[in-house]
Amino acid sequence: MARPSAKGLTTFLAAGAVAFGLTAASASAATVRVTVLGSLWDVSTVTGSFDSLSSTLMAQDWWGTGNIFSFFVQAVNTQLGTPNGGTMGPFFSFASDPGSGQNRYVAFQNGATIVGSTSNTSNDTYAIATPVVAPVPLPAGGALLLTGIAAALGFRRRKRQAV
Repeated sequence: MARPSAKGLTTFLAAGAVAFGLTAASASAATVRVTVLGSLWDVSTVTGSFDSLSSTLMAQDWWGTGNIFSFFVQAVNTQLGTPNGGTMGPFFSFASDPGSGQNRYVAFQNGATIVGSTSNTSNDTYAIATPVVAPVPLPAGGALLLTGIAAALGFRRRKRQAV
């Protein structure tokens, strides 16, 4: 099996760095970063019926828990627009009643937090949140980059000595 050239490895590392940079720079316009109870969260939306989105909605930290959803609603407010009926922000679904075919939600409307319910089959916009992971400290990231560069240069040097 042919060994990769140092130039090929360097090109591969450079392409990987560019791809990583582009991925990190492409933040969704439909995401807001909020602080809730001292933690950072990226909140975005999904649209569909509760029935089709139930696994995602039931995995949210506010699902079935006290009133933590009200902190999210207040933090997000209408930063994600008013997609539900043109007057309400995204629904923060927190409970479902399969017997009635309804799910319960809180949302922001006209300057206040409201509690309501909607059909599990209606097409609505729901909020979902992802905790923000602490960024890798620059020294650790730099060490990783330097290790890759050193390996590429060492490989190149070894190849020259073999010739």
